[in-house]
Amino acid sequence: MVRTHRVVNAHRIYTPFRSSSVVVRNRHSASVNNFRVTRSRTSVTGPRGKTTSVKKTTVTGPSGNKGIKVKVRRH
Repeated sequence: MVRTHRVVNAHRIYTPFRSSSVVVRNRHSASVNNFRVTRSRTSVTGPRGKTTSVKKTTVTGPSGNKGIKVKVRRH
């Protein structure tokens, strides 16, 4: 618990909260599993033998159609 508040009017920030109880784990399990399913990271080897990691994310558009967003990390 914090004794002095840097933000005087924001007492709610300093209140303790639970992040690892059974209730919290059950409440957030659906969204956590969805996050793990829709995101995948693979490593791709280029033509010269250099490897990079590729992160693919399934994205749902406003009309319900799905697409894949690809992010390549270059070293």
